Amino acid sequence: MPLDPRQAGQEIRRVRLAAGLTQTQLAEAARLDQSNLSLLERGGRVPEIATLGRWAEALGCSVLIDPVHGVRLVPADSIEIPEPD
Repeated sequence: MPLDPRQAGQEIRRVRLAAGLTQTQLAEAARLDQSNLSLLERGGRVPEIATLGRWAEALGCSVLIDPVHGVRLVPADSIEIPEPD
């Protein structure tokens, strides 16, 4: 399932605003370009998974992608990783 650029951008924006960050602050934290973040938040760009991960990491989140809800950012410490068998 391809990422919906509008939904992915809306999720980044939702979490960024909840964190009280400007686009410039988030871009600096992620070491990415603010103009790319602006374009992503407006739905004008489909993010690469690696880039989406960098935005999420700068927000202290992990990326979850599922076919029903699309992209979700969740606090990184809320993810439980099972031990390998």
